[in-house]
Amino acid sequence: MFPHADESPWPEGGPFPSGTVLYDLVYNPPVTRLMRQAEAAGVRALGGLGMLICQGALSFAQWVGIAPPLVIMEGAAQAALYGSTHER
Repeated sequence: MFPHADESPWPEGGPFPSGTVLYDLVYNPPVTRLMRQAEAAGVRALGGLGMLICQGALSFAQWVGIAPPLVIMEGAAQAALYGSTHER
């Protein structure tokens, strides 16, 4: 997102379709403006860190032949990106 971290492709005040779940593939920042817009409209919004972690885990398993512990990978990714006190 850098240097446009506070921008969104969704028009300000534009309605979200009923029953929508928004999945923003961006993982840094952990909560994007798009996600804030969706949540303000009552839409469930998910960030992209989970996908990044799973892609890394699959790559690791392909190269090493061992499935890595996702919980440890998630904790390490959150600590590296947001610091150890990050909560979502």
